[in-house]
Amino acid sequence: MRWKSLLLVSIMLLLVSSRAVRAVELSEDVLAKKREGWFPTGVPIVLYNSDDGFGYGARVLFFNNGKKEDKWFRYTPYFYSITVQGYATTLGLQYHFIEADMPYFLGTELRIRTSVVYEKKLNANFFGIGSDSNATLADRDGNTYDSYAQYSDEFLVATPEECGRENCAYTNFKYDKYTILRPKFYLNLYRNVWDVGRVLAGFEIKHVDVIPWDGETFSIKGEDYTSGPTRLSTLPGDPAEDYDGWVNQVKLGFGYDTRDFEPDPTRGIYIDYTLSIGTRFLGSDFDFTRSTFGARYYVSPVNHLTFALRAAYTTTTGNIPFHELGNFAYLLQTQAGLGNNRTLRGYKSNRFIGDTMTDANAEIRWRFAGAAFGGQTFAFKLLALCDTGSVFDDALEPLTVWNGYHFGFGGGLIVAWNQSFIVHFIYGRSSEDSSMSIDVNYAF
Repeated sequence: MRWKSLLLVSIMLLLVSSRAVRAVELSEDVLAKKREGWFPTGVPIVLYNSDDGFGYGARVLFFNNGKKEDKWFRYTPYFYSITVQGYATTLGLQYHFIEADMPYFLGTELRIRTSVVYEKKLNANFFGIGSDSNATLADRDGNTYDSYAQYSDEFLVATPEECGRENCAYTNFKYDKYTILRPKFYLNLYRNVWDVGRVLAGFEIKHVDVIPWDGETFSIKGEDYTSGPTRLSTLPGDPAEDYDGWVNQVKLGFGYDTRDFEPDPTRGIYIDYTLSIGTRFLGSDFDFTRSTFGARYYVSPVNHLTFALRAAYTTTTGNIPFHELGNFAYLLQTQAGLGNNRTLRGYKSNRFIGDTMTDANAEIRWRFAGAAFGGQTFAFKLLALCDTGSVFDDALEPLTVWNGYHFGFGGGLIVAWNQSFIVHFIYGRSSEDSSMSIDVNYAF
């Protein structure tokens, strides 16, 4: 009954705050090619990033475009999209889901997106929290290292001669790792306000199990090793018990969007704000709030050349578990940070996490070639990037503290298939580490 009440309140919020709505018609070219009724499609998945290794899987999609006489046929690419994915990587990530996207749900002006997700990560990263994680890489004895390569060679995979005791090879290998299992269900309701506004109300139900590697056995090259104490053991309490449980939250937000083409924009502004509230009233074991703000700007001074900029800020209050800190919870998606292929490239995933985080990104995207064959179109772009970000212990520190920022630089290749399907090949480099990503979509 509680969840039904929450859903009813969410729908009422959308109806009250979005009374004036204008829909934009699809172009005549798109309408001419648009199919009617149900049809399936599918793609194999072969991806890679430095944290998770190579990933393999498949994604099957079912679309229902409706009929030409339907009221909203000219305003939406489809009425129902159902996606089923199975995906696993060589370094222990599993990410499987069933998702439904339903614009103009049951003939109304509401859009509903809902999903059931199973996620398990054998080797999630944990390098500390807040200003502690801002510091140079350090081992359990306080020794510091100039680069991740040095840290790995001299501490994570140290030989008995290097660490000064017998049988120590690989005992530190899992020092920055833990296993996390977090199946979840979410339901979000959206509605457009005029041509450029969007409002959101929704909720997420998630159960988290944290499994430390301390004292556990793992294998490398066919040999078994036992992990020593990990960085997770420095947290207050028992990581295997005190950070498990339900992390249920409600989300409210709004956005302003003038981008010319959402999957691959060349002009426009996109600004959004999202408030996430976790509370025991919703069945959560943790009470917290998160505010996330993002602003993106795209400009093309000449044909085929686009400058893309993003600035983001997120802050939390309350009793939030450490595994929820490393998120930028935007209106349309949640991105992990800071680190890896979406926020601070050139660093490990979740290298820096804290109660308050900032992120800024700049990209230059140059379309240098295009091709069309077999009824398919392709655009090829070179990309140069610069990222920066930091974490703070207080919500207002970003206004006064400027000496803790980290920088990443890099570049790569973008392939746009039929305009909307974006594949990236990106290399990032920082003073500490490097990263490689073969994945879909831009970072922003």
